[in-house]
Amino acid sequence: MAKLQGIRKQIALVRQIQHVTNAMKTISAVRLRLGKEAVEQVRNFAESLKRNLEAIELSVPSPVLLEERILLLAIFSDKGLVGGFNKNVADAVLRFVELKGLSRVRIAVLGKQGEKELRSLQKNVVLVSPLSLHHVPRYAELRDLAFRVMKMKEEGNDTHLYIAFTRYFSITSRAPQVVQIFPPQLPTQFLRIEDREKLKAEYLLFGDLVSLRRTLEQQYLVGMLYQTVMESFVSEHAARFTIMDAATTHSKDIIESLTIFYHKKRQEKITQELNEVVSAAEVL
Repeated sequence: MAKLQGIRKQIALVRQIQHVTNAMKTISAVRLRLGKEAVEQVRNFAESLKRNLEAIELSVPSPVLLEERILLLAIFSDKGLVGGFNKNVADAVLRFVELKGLSRVRIAVLGKQGEKELRSLQKNVVLVSPLSLHHVPRYAELRDLAFRVMKMKEEGNDTHLYIAFTRYFSITSRAPQVVQIFPPQLPTQFLRIEDREKLKAEYLLFGDLVSLRRTLEQQYLVGMLYQTVMESFVSEHAARFTIMDAATTHSKDIIESLTIFYHKKRQEKITQELNEVVSAAEVL
């Protein structure tokens, strides 16, 4: 009898776990759906900012900067239960640091899980900030953070700025990437002189173009930070949805298996009691 009670308790415990995983799966599904709709819009927004910079580049060429000091912004998740999501970003950061040189790279970490993943690079970490995103990221929420990163870059005399994040492709396909944000990599930088002049004639630009370029670069940083955070947000919930869906299905299989085992043991107990009753009746 005690063994049957133990099985019932185990079934109840697994059912509670299934309720939790199913709830987390539902939350991630909602946020994933909302995030997917926003990702395409964000990508188009960032692309339009880049095209504006390309037009300015024709009239105000950017100076060639030697890659001396690098500020790397790494985007992780605030919460766990996302499988290898954070570890993959950390591996991309480690490869980047190894390629560029440990002494040249400073790291700013977004997301509480990043500090644990980058323990081996703790001396290089200059900022750890939670994202605290309880809903789909908004442009206004990241604007102050972008200017804070730019100020940190200027105070540290960093010549280049990179962002490490997880790019979203589909619910089952995500990949960590490290992209250069500053100075912006623009196709017009590599045009021949005659091609630049020909393309330049298609634009009419007035005013202080140097100040305009500086303003566009700041807006480009905000736009790219918004895009990378959004991509990371959607990838995180895609990973969590996949894991919670598998956990919910696995819990269902365990409950079915335990239920069958419980009925089997219960039937064995009933059969044993009937045999004892029959045996006692025969003795009498």
